[in-house]
Amino acid sequence: MSKLDVKSYSPTTDTIEIEGTRYSGHLFRELGCSFPNMIGQVLRIDKKENGLVTVTRLKEKENT
Repeated sequence: MSKLDVKSYSPTTDTIEIEGTRYSGHLFRELGCSFPNMIGQVLRIDKKENGLVTVTRLKEKENT
């Protein structure tokens, strides 16, 4: 099973780095999953070669 390279959230810069891409904490708050309330929520993050990043919150049925 592969693991994602997820760095710790930085409250100073309000960012989190996932697989080398930095994301604003605002993005996660807008998705309705704030720290630590996002525990248990599954997000799919797709990054295309052109740099486009799409974040999708998966529903419970899709998590299984």
